[in-house]
Amino acid sequence: MDITQRARELLATDEQIAEHLTAAVWERLPGYEVSMLDRTELSEAITASMRSILLAVIDRRPPNDAELAPARRLSERRAVQGVPIESVVGSWHNAERVLLTRLLGGTGALTAGEVQEAARRVGVAIDAMITASTTSYRQIASELHAQ
Repeated sequence: MDITQRARELLATDEQIAEHLTAAVWERLPGYEVSMLDRTELSEAITASMRSILLAVIDRRPPNDAELAPARRLSERRAVQGVPIESVVGSWHNAERVLLTRLLGGTGALTAGEVQEAARRVGVAIDAMITASTTSYRQIASELHAQ
């Protein structure tokens, strides 16, 4: 089974992956004040982002503008809440690790080239999410600082 097929299989479990990542943010990432977060909103944004990342991996492309929108909105809310940008970026790196683990951990051995391709595809998608998130975060933080 190749990377594209494995990513298609993971699409069926995108909510399960999102719940795992939501729990990680909720329980462990520094700077996230649980009393200020809406777990449902967080889970929905993570689910949408995981779906977008997997679709981008399947199609061998970066996420498009519409697919980046949930990440942008979520990072804007985190800027307003005062969550450190390092924690926002850290959550994306956590997502990258989880997705790669699941992509590479499927049945059947992968060649070194397939492992490299999986890392490249996921990296391209995560890099786009990080760029969109940090740009939106910084814009809102700058506006708040100016006020």
